[in-house]
Amino acid sequence: MPLLFAVAVLAAAAQTPDPRPEFEVASIRLNTAGGPIVFNGMESLGTFASVNQTLSNLVQEAYGHPSGRRNWLPFFAAAGQGVPILGGPSWFGDDRWNITAKWNAEPADGHVTMKFIETEQARMELMLQTLLEQRFQVKLHREKRDLPVYELTIAKPGKLKRTNCTVFDPENIPPVAPDYCGASREGRKGMDWTLDGNGMKMSELASTLSWLIGSRPIVDGTGFEATFDVHLRWTPGQGEVGANVPPSPDDVNESIFTVLQDQLGLKLKTGRAPVEVIVIDNAEKPTPN
Repeated sequence: MPLLFAVAVLAAAAQTPDPRPEFEVASIRLNTAGGPIVFNGMESLGTFASVNQTLSNLVQEAYGHPSGRRNWLPFFAAAGQGVPILGGPSWFGDDRWNITAKWNAEPADGHVTMKFIETEQARMELMLQTLLEQRFQVKLHREKRDLPVYELTIAKPGKLKRTNCTVFDPENIPPVAPDYCGASREGRKGMDWTLDGNGMKMSELASTLSWLIGSRPIVDGTGFEATFDVHLRWTPGQGEVGANVPPSPDDVNESIFTVLQDQLGLKLKTGRAPVEVIVIDNAEKPTPN
């Protein structure tokens, strides 16, 4: 083989992207039993589970990290910025699906670290993209659109608490300590919801609030570069935490709008801004298996 031709072949091979990974086995069934939305994500290493989820929620899990950025925190209830999803057929946000899929996620050396779990989460998202494109015939694209947003701004300076979280090496530290920088978790106390975050950037807080409020994206307008500890407890107002009625800054009963200002000195202002969105070009119902 001539040298120049061999070099050209090797260069072409080097530019060929690796094939997108696929689940080893996957089951998709229409949920006809109803019930609550239970789970949507990596249930355990090597297992993806989705119970009573719409295709819109599945697309959000697979593609819904802005420009590929994810904010996933293993073994904690973590929220990532949801990219608005536009378009799709009439059943796209109504029909519910149960999906179970598996893949080999055993580390070669048997040592599970935070870095390994984050890598498997990224692989799982690619495998879910493959599944949705093959079984639901999903086709989509990203673009910027001017949309209504909430802007996270400073209302009362001095209320935020600088972080004292633990910085760790994700290559070596097992994912067991809840106080590492960037960890956040949401929970419930009676009728109230709670958010606890260690070493959160304001952009991360905005991302989490976008998921909790749900009606419109939240952008960071504080200008803060430092990280802060966040501890919030509130009674969800209309539209918050997945409800269908849009929220309002006029909600009472210690809504998220109220506690943000009282507890952190922050405020959500209504406005408009260019926002990255996902536009659904095609989606079809799969054949159950």
